[in-house]
Amino acid sequence: VTATFTTVGGGSSGGGTPSTPAAPEYKADVKAENGAEATLTITVDKDAKTASVDAGSQSLAQGGTVITLPTVPDVSIYSVSIPVP
Repeated sequence: VTATFTTVGGGSSGGGTPSTPAAPEYKADVKAENGAEATLTITVDKDAKTASVDAGSQSLAQGGTVITLPTVPDVSIYSVSIPVP
């Protein structure tokens, strides 16, 4: 299993009445060697400046799965929990 971290650019917002935005939801992309793809929700703790993802619910192929996480603003520590058979 390989975990890679990439920077994803942001978009722009339109005009209108300002409101309190909902916390953004970040997803990790999972791609297996056989071509199967899935996403996992990334848990962000802004106070601790951490982002984590738990791959325990996925059936990961040993040596053939890539997990890609986007860059999360104000986060300095990333972790991926991967079950070991």
